[in-house]
Amino acid sequence: MQWISLIILTAGCILKEVGHTLSSSSTPAAEQVGSGSSFLSSMLNVHLLFIMIQVFSSCFAGVYNEYLLKDTGAEVHVMLQNIFMYVDSIICGLLVLFYQNPSQVFTVQEFSKVIANPRVIIIVLNNAAIGVTTSLFLRSLNSILKTFASALELMFTAVLCWFIFGIAIDVYTVVAIVVVSAATFLYARNPVVNQGKLAAEASADSALTSVTAK
Repeated sequence: MQWISLIILTAGCILKEVGHTLSSSSTPAAEQVGSGSSFLSSMLNVHLLFIMIQVFSSCFAGVYNEYLLKDTGAEVHVMLQNIFMYVDSIICGLLVLFYQNPSQVFTVQEFSKVIANPRVIIIVLNNAAIGVTTSLFLRSLNSILKTFASALELMFTAVLCWFIFGIAIDVYTVVAIVVVSAATFLYARNPVVNQGKLAAEASADSALTSVTAK
């Protein structure tokens, strides 16, 4: 049931993006399919390879981060782990900026412009809050639930875009929302429970205490 719900969830997300692809394409879908080799060549290219590398890297990083939070680094405080992660991100970001244009990045004028821009500060605080929330989420729950939570974003994004920007909700979005909701319902019937090493040790200690008390 868990694998079926994940497959249905993936199909719902793909269906949502298919709607965007067909609506943004200047060539009708029927003509693209009829062209055969040209349609396949437009789908199977080096850009798809880069996207797949990014997808697998993101999935591996999420699962490995959960492993570190719950097993290897379970005894380290989650906020200290976040500090290590953000210091590493800052160093990598500075290296990239230094490689692109070191003469303009590491100047007092450019740095003061960045700090004085309230939009930059809001973006930094928002991303930091997302990172801390994600770490707490993975610490208490798991990567699969995080994936379902991200997929449920389809509903809220579609409604908010229609309410704020006036973007119409198409048939693909409606069907994708229904499919994602069905996948979430199936997974909720038999979710994966992974509490980690500390939770297992705590439960074992409580069981031993109860047996000793008897």
